[in-house]
Amino acid sequence: MENNVSGRKCPNCGSALRYAPETGNLHCDFCDSEFTIEQVDAADREDAQQVGSMNFTAGNEALQSLKAYVCQSCGAEVVCDPQTVSLVCPYCGSNIVLSDKISGELTPDGIIPFAITPKNLPAAVRSFYKDKKLLPKSFFSDSSIGTVQGVYVPFWLYDSNPGGEVVFNGSLDRTYRDGDFIVTEHQNYELYRTIAMSFRDIPTDASERMEDALMDSLEPFDFKALKAFNTDYLAGYVADRWDKNAKEMKARTDRRVLNSTLTIAMGRTTTGFSDVSLRDRSRLDMSNSTARFVLLPVYVFDVKWNGEKYSFAVNGQTGKVVGTLPEDAALKRKYFWKWAGIVAAGAMAVNWLLFLR
Repeated sequence: MENNVSGRKCPNCGSALRYAPETGNLHCDFCDSEFTIEQVDAADREDAQQVGSMNFTAGNEALQSLKAYVCQSCGAEVVCDPQTVSLVCPYCGSNIVLSDKISGELTPDGIIPFAITPKNLPAAVRSFYKDKKLLPKSFFSDSSIGTVQGVYVPFWLYDSNPGGEVVFNGSLDRTYRDGDFIVTEHQNYELYRTIAMSFRDIPTDASERMEDALMDSLEPFDFKALKAFNTDYLAGYVADRWDKNAKEMKARTDRRVLNSTLTIAMGRTTTGFSDVSLRDRSRLDMSNSTARFVLLPVYVFDVKWNGEKYSFAVNGQTGKVVGTLPEDAALKRKYFWKWAGIVAAGAMAVNWLLFLR
C-alpha cells in the first residue's frame, strides 16, 4: 500500500492500484492482478455508463482527489489518495502521518495498537496450516512470506439495543394410548416475546479496500485494549480513514444483530415445544444504535509457493491467521476414498446386524 498513488480501483476486487515501473502497468497488491492503463480506463468508462454518468471521467476525477505532502526528513513530495492517513516515504523510509486527514470529526475515537510483531508471523502462519491434511508437503519447506504490511484498518464500532415484540409459531405434540389406539395430539400456539437486548462493540469494516468477509474472519478483537487515539501508534504502519460512513454500514451491522437477537430469543422459546419457527418480527425496533470510529491492527501479506501467491491476513492484536492455501490433488483423492471406505464398511456392518435380527 505504500505506493498506492494512482487513486484508481482494481476492476477485479476494488482495491487501490499502484504503478509498476517494471512493467509499465497498474498492479493490484491485494489480488495480484495487473492491467494496462487502457484496460483500467475502459473499466472506468463501463462503470460510469452503468450509473448513468455519461460525462464522468474516472481518471481525471482521481487525479483531482490526490494530494501532495512534503516529507519532513528529505523534502520529497509524496502523493496519496484521500483515504490514506499514514504512509512511509518511498525515498527515505521516514514515517509520514497526514494530520489533516485525522483532525476534527475524522479523528478516530480509539485505536488498538499492534501487539504482534512481524517476526512472530512465520510461526503464526505455520501454526495455521500445520493441521491442514490436504496441504502439499513441500509447502512447509518451500513456501516463503512476501513483503509484510501492517495496516490500521478503519472500523465502525457499534453499540446496539434492539427492542420490541417478536411472534413465533410453536407446536406441541403429545402421543398417548387410548384403549387399543395410539393417539397423537398436535397443538399450535402463537408465542409472543418481548425483546430488550444490548450488544456492545460490534466491529464493522469501514474500508472499501478490505474485503468484508476477510475482516469478519479476523474477529474477535479484545476491545478492553482500546486506547485513546494518538498518532504515535501510526509510526511505521499504513493507516486508512473510513470511506464508508456509519449510516451506510448500519444496515450490515443490523443484520448481524438481528440474527443474534432472533437466535437468542428462539433458544429461550423452544423449551417445552416440539417445534418453534419465526412468524413476525415487524415490531422489533433496530434503530437504537450508536457508532464510534476506531482503527484496528491487521497484517496483510502473500505466501509464495510453486510460482503462486496465496493471500493472508493476521489479526495484529491476537495473531489469528486467515488465508488461502493450495490442496494436494493426490492427497484429496486418498482421503476421499479412505472416508468412502469407512462409510461403506459402516453400512455393511449395519446391514449385517439387521440380517442377524
